[in-house]
Amino acid sequence: MARRSPLATLLRVRRIQEDIARAEVVTARALAVLAEENAAAREAAATRSGPVDGDPRTFVASLVAGRSYAADAFAARRRAVEARATVDTRLAVWSEAAGRAEGVDRVVTRHETEARAAEEAADAAERDDLASVARRRRAAAEQDPS
Repeated sequence: MARRSPLATLLRVRRIQEDIARAEVVTARALAVLAEENAAAREAAATRSGPVDGDPRTFVASLVAGRSYAADAFAARRRAVEARATVDTRLAVWSEAAGRAEGVDRVVTRHETEARAAEEAADAAERDDLASVARRRRAAAEQDPS
């Protein structure tokens, strides 16, 4: 039976960290898409809100509303840019986590390969010992005809 690598637990931890980082990337991407859609909707609303002809008070109110829409659209666009930056950051964290997991995985694989080779060598040595003992018994039996 092959011995378990002492780094197997660390590998599991690294894989869990990688899975968490991957989930954070998916979440960040979804939030970035929502922020982008929100910004596009706000920009469209700001574009549609033009000054209204007629009463001067209505005209001023429509200008103020247009500026409010523009400020809202600007803030939404800034949130979309920040969301894309968050996606980039999460991707970097995921890449680092994957690299750490891959490094530990290589060490664990090497350990398992070495353990398997040592086990096979021990089995081969045991078979050789059994074969040599059997050969000596046959030789002794052939020399001692009694």
